Amino acid sequence: MQPIELRLAQPGDTPLLRQIAIAAKSYWGYPASLIVQWATTPIITPEALERDRVCLAARAGTPIGWYRLALDRSPAWLHEAQREIFLVYAPVVRFLGR
Repeated sequence: MQPIELRLAQPGDTPLLRQIAIAAKSYWGYPASLIVQWATTPIITPEALERDRVCLAARAGTPIGWYRLALDRSPAWLHEAQREIFLVYAPVVRFLGR
């Protein structure tokens, strides 16, 4: 089995990151109406890539997921300085564990 490789996401990756996010959320059983509503939002933007740490995960050169570590300095997040998101394509979940 090929190892999972991580690299920093680039602004040109945002359409792919968006596609992975929608596929991952769909896998987890969210209602279709919620997925459609959520898919109309930006999900991940080039500005987020500049502000946060976003890594694209790939296996044998094939993108399989992404990770976002967001540092939020607003007062509401003083006790929880980091927010994390990790999204993967459904076929990979079977390997990683649901």
